[in-house]
Amino acid sequence: MKSTKSITKEELSDKIDAAEESHELVAGTKIKITKASLGKSGVNVEYWKVITREFPNIKGELELRQYENPGKEPIPFLPHPDLYDAFDLLRAHLILACQQKEAYDTYGEYISPSTFEHFQGEDYDNPLSKFKVTGFAINDSETGVTLTGHRYTRGKGKLPLEQYADFHGGDDAYEFGDELYHVIKHVRSEVLAYYLGKVAPDNQYSLEFDEAGEDMN
Repeated sequence: MKSTKSITKEELSDKIDAAEESHELVAGTKIKITKASLGKSGVNVEYWKVITREFPNIKGELELRQYENPGKEPIPFLPHPDLYDAFDLLRAHLILACQQKEAYDTYGEYISPSTFEHFQGEDYDNPLSKFKVTGFAINDSETGVTLTGHRYTRGKGKLPLEQYADFHGGDDAYEFGDELYHVIKHVRSEVLAYYLGKVAPDNQYSLEFDEAGEDMN
């Protein structure tokens, strides 16, 4: 007698993620976002296009082969609010990775990212309001990410911040690497959606980048 087993949406999502990460060869094109930075009114995007196609081998039999092409584009359309919200989720990790004073409690221990996200009080008292993440860059082995952004200072001043954080360990492992990995995965998905056309509602024309946002280095 056959039996069936129900699984939760979370379990289904995990299975889908595991299948995607198994890199099973299927003909088609997959885009991997590796770097993104916010401009004044658009996003600079860098990526790898992973292309899988059928080619005849020496015996004349078709087999799947895979190759990658790098690319980068400054896309001059206002991002969808979901992309901005995704970048904002990185603010707590920028604070912690850069060891800002807001990263510690009164006992000198790290404050967890979730504590920042569940802050209760006035907006101007929220430590996250003092920081902005403007970009990220995944390393070649995809084991970590460099976050870039700034801290707002008095007046209109900004203090640039940049820090690499390892996802999964090492001698100088980032304390919350596993959480950062999942946030970056979400941010990359929003950048990919933007690259594929998910822009701000009613955004029907291109706008100019500010010069700082065009720097792809």
